[in-house]
Order: sequence, then structure tokens, then C-alpha cells
Amino acid sequence: MNKNHFHLIVFVLIVCFGVSGCQTVAPKVNENQATHLFNKKDLSNFYIFLKGRQLNEDPKKVFTVENGELRVTGEEWGSLTTEQEYENYHLIVEYKWGEKTFAPQEDKARDSGIWIHSVGKDGAPDGAWMDGIEINLIEGGSWNPLVVDKNPESPIGQWNRCEIVAKDQDIYVFLNNVLVNRVRNVKPHKGKIQIQAKSAEIFIQRIDLFNQIVRVLPR
Repeated sequence: MNKNHFHLIVFVLIVCFGVSGCQTVAPKVNENQATHLFNKKDLSNFYIFLKGRQLNEDPKKVFTVENGELRVTGEEWGSLTTEQEYENYHLIVEYKWGEKTFAPQEDKARDSGIWIHSVGKDGAPDGAWMDGIEINLIEGGSWNPLVVDKNPESPIGQWNRCEIVAKDQDIYVFLNNVLVNRVRNVKPHKGKIQIQAKSAEIFIQRIDLFNQIVRVLPR
């Protein structure tokens, strides 16, 4: 692999380091401390990159705001990317799957992702996404039956709460208050945040970033 390129995928189904279930209590958050990356009105704080198109060129309306929700059709591959880089934060994203899927994955599980610590050129190295660390969201694949004895993912059409804690060089991922992944010693440990468009419709009602960690983390 070219040393200038990295693509670490953190599947939401992977590990809890042997702690069965890893159920946690929902954190109490002070909304006044949140940076509302998604303001429910427009795409301020972000820009659009779609494979094979110019920056912010989106003729098929892959990314739109409807009724206070971000709709990502997935009809074209690309990302909604933050203008700024971030490090050491607690990110809360609330999403649900839509009904539509598109080629080449119309008959496959719905697939999307939240990319963090993204750096470098838009679209590198595969033309669709900036290099980064992907928190991979996959329909029906957000749990590991060897570790978590109950699927924490909500049914299609119902909201899921994904929390990503980036603390120094460690990453913690919670899905509906279940710790589903932890990764240590990642590089880089800061960068932009991308919301992925990849052949599946997904709705997002919240993208909030806290500079302070708002839940207790496992040791």
C-alpha cells in the first residue's frame, strides 16, 4: 500500500473485546455544548463530492434536506464532507435506512458509512471518498453474534443512534447504546468527517459533535 494512502474500515459488527453484550446507559448530553454539524435546514458546514463530478455538483440531488432530515439517496457514490477537520470528540449520528437501493448493489444489503479522520484529496484513492477511517454501516450486519447476543440495530425505517468517540489515538463505536467496536493506536487521529453515499437510501436527523466525551468509556 502506498504510504500516503490508508483505508481502515471499522465494521460496526466486529468486537467488544470479549464483553458479551456491552450494553451501556445512554449518556446525558448538554445540547448547549454540541456543535450541530447538521442544522436541519441546509448543508452548511459541508461540501459535496461525487465521483466523476465537480465539487458541489449534484444534479441528481443525492444529498438534500427534507423536513429537517438529511436524505442521502446513494444513487451516485461520493460523500458529504465537513469543511473543517476535527480531533478528540464525541460524535452522535442518528440515521435510518430508506427503501431505495441502486446499482450495483440494488440486491445487496444496504451499505453506507461515516468516515472520520479523513485527509488528503477528495475521491482518493478510488475516486469516491477521501482517505480516512470508515465506520461501516451495513443493514443487518451491525452486530456480531459471537459477542453480542442481541442485534442492536433497529429495523428498516426506524432510527439508529451511532456514537463515535475519538479519544487521542483510540476510537470507540456505540450502536443504540451497545459498544460494538474499539480500535487503538489509529493514524491519523484527526481529519474531516464524511457521510457516505453508496447505492442505498439513508436518512439522518442528527449529526452533533461534542468537544467533551459525554459517556463513560470502558478501560
